[in-house]
Formats: sequence, C-alpha cells, structure tokens
Amino acid sequence: MNIIKELNDYLKARITPYAAIVQDAFPATVEAIIARHDPSTARESSYIDGSFVGEQMVSYYARSIDAKKAREQLDAIITALDMGEFAIAGGIMVTCQVVANTMFVSKSDTGAFVYMNTLKIEYERS
Repeated sequence: MNIIKELNDYLKARITPYAAIVQDAFPATVEAIIARHDPSTARESSYIDGSFVGEQMVSYYARSIDAKKAREQLDAIITALDMGEFAIAGGIMVTCQVVANTMFVSKSDTGAFVYMNTLKIEYERS
C-alpha cells in the first residue's frame, strides 16, 4: 500500500488545492504541489495476524508564481493533517506531526516560488 497516495487522497477531500497533488517530482506546469518521501529510515513492523505499524517522513512542496498562494496552500495542508488521528483506506489509522513548518526553498528563473514543509507520518492497522 502506498501510504503517501492514500494520505494525499484524504487531504484532497479536506482542502481545495490550487493544483493536483502529485508524488515525487514536479510536473511541467508552473503551478504544482508535490508530496515526496524524504530520505529517512522508513520503518514498518508487520505481524503474523496481518497488523502492522510504520513511520515515514514526507515533505509537501508548493510551486507558484504567487508566493503567498504557495505558502497558504502548505499552511492548509498542515492544518488538515497536523496532530490529528484519522483513518485512510484499508482501515489504516494515521497520525501526522509537523517536523518543519512552511519555509522558502527557491525562486526559479521563471519567477515561480517554491515552499515546503515536512511531516512525520505514523500509521498502523490492527
């Protein structure tokens, strides 16, 4: 199961993103939002009864010509996910915690601003 995809589906039902939320790499469009697995130890323990627990780090990046719009989108993502416990597909319970608040990353030669934040995702299925 792709936890980040399921998390993005949950997120799309709770906020109105200005662009599609995609995984891993920015698309060709200037206005874009991505979720990316961070380089970290993705830990998961599976048990004989089919239950499991795991942890991953994920960063959300927002790119836009309008810096305020990108920052506000990431703040909305934090508001929707931070410290809540919720269920995603397959009965998996997820808890998210902000590790790094929304911050400036870069400005491209096309004038687009990129901002990002990072969350720790803990999940389990009993």
